[in-house]
Formats: sequence, structure tokens, C-alpha cells
Amino acid sequence: MFAFLLGIFLILIVSNSSLYWLTREKIYLYYMVYTFSGSLYLLTVSNFLIYFNLQHLFYPLFASMGIALASFILFTAEFIQIKKHFPKIYNYLKFLYFPLIFMSFMILFHYQPVQIIYCLM
Repeated sequence: MFAFLLGIFLILIVSNSSLYWLTREKIYLYYMVYTFSGSLYLLTVSNFLIYFNLQHLFYPLFASMGIALASFILFTAEFIQIKKHFPKIYNYLKFLYFPLIFMSFMILFHYQPVQIIYCLM
């Protein structure tokens, strides 16, 4: 079932990248990043990484969820044209996606799972 869903994500990524290449509109780029990072998160959560021998990337790929949320906010803002119609709301949206991207990069480059060792004395 997950392979079917990942195949659909792959088709969406290829079609939106070709649409972005043809039209150069940012909305296709935002949606392509959203589907790519969402598919990475799906690979991580479903333990599908085992089949590709990528278990060592389990924790860094959790950063893809923050990137997916940030790109979803950007895609929605571009689709509804919030910047043109509601500039005050657009300024508030900046406070949403910048921290998400920052936290994602912090997880990507600095996250180490905490291991607590209990010692009996």
C-alpha cells in the first residue's frame, strides 16, 4: 500500500517539476517541495527505509515534516494570493514558516537521539 502511495507521490513530483520548468511559476515549485518532503516523511514513518538500507537516516529525515509544513503554507499562500489580498495575514504567515524551516535544519544537522544510561552504584 505504501509503495502505491509513494508511486503517486513520484508521479506528482515529476509532473509538477515539468510544469515548473515550463511555466516558471513558484506555486509548482512549492507543491513539488511539499510532495517530495511529504513522501520522505512517509518513508520515515512507515519504516520503508529498511528496504533501501537507509536506516541510518531515520532521525535526520524527520526534518522533512517541518519542510513539508512550511512549503504547504507557502503553497497555500501563493494559491490563494494572500500577499496581494491580505498583506497583514501574509506578514503573520512569515512567523509560521520561517521557524519551521529553521527547526527542520536544526534537526537535519544537529539532532542526536538522547540515550540515557542508568548506572547502578
